[in-house]
Amino acid sequence: MTHPGGPEQPEPQQPPTHESGWPPPPGHVPPHEQPTEPTNPYGQQPYVPQPDQYQQPYGGQPYGGYRVPDDPGAQTSLIVGIVALGVGMLCGIGFLGSPVAWVMGARAKRRIDQAQGRLGGRGNAQAGMILGIVGTVLLALALLVMIAIIVFVVVGIANEASFDTYELDGTAA
Repeated sequence: MTHPGGPEQPEPQQPPTHESGWPPPPGHVPPHEQPTEPTNPYGQQPYVPQPDQYQQPYGGQPYGGYRVPDDPGAQTSLIVGIVALGVGMLCGIGFLGSPVAWVMGARAKRRIDQAQGRLGGRGNAQAGMILGIVGTVLLALALLVMIAIIVFVVVGIANEASFDTYELDGTAA
């Protein structure tokens, strides 16, 4: 570029622009100039996991191992305990199944403990037993409330019958 009356000066170079018209950010490497191998900015080797001969397969059992079968009473006591509490909360009659869950859970726990590791499901048996205990306590409280209501009704009827025998002035009829 020349100026009238002055020495010739080289043209200033314009930085390359993106498609948006803005200059590229610092450290930007155009895609055609990028290295084929990724670089690590920290200067260390990337982690590459090594295959492990003892590693368990995804979602499966260890090689050569087997799953210990669960005691069938453990799962049953858990189901009975859940159903008894659920139905008991809705209408109260379901609490009658809670003692069954308690007994079934206790028996399943005893069988599992006596099997010395050949049976599993102790957690389910324990949960069913606890649900049975909670439901049985609620059943006992419901029965006490029912008995109290019956006693109050009977006492109220007896008091009302004795109240009818007196006149308003307090003398017997």
